[in-house]
Amino acid sequence: MAAEYGWTKDYILENVYPDEAHEFLNAIKKRTYGRYLMELAIAQNTTTKEPRKLWDMLEKESGENEIIEEEIDHAGIQKLKSMIKR
Repeated sequence: MAAEYGWTKDYILENVYPDEAHEFLNAIKKRTYGRYLMELAIAQNTTTKEPRKLWDMLEKESGENEIIEEEIDHAGIQKLKSMIKR
């Protein structure tokens, strides 16, 4: 998160809750994947008359629109909170 948003480690530890961190990390993953997909489409598709065709095919095959959300481990978050309070 620090590299993506330019936040310091202290800022992250003090201002980002564990459940928010999960959302931030998913957003980072989605943006990074999108950048890689676009770079691939540009590099492989420089002379075609229909550049959108490759992009659509890559997006469809990747399942980028079907991001699987992991369940938040609420018990683990509570345990982490109790450890931090000590």
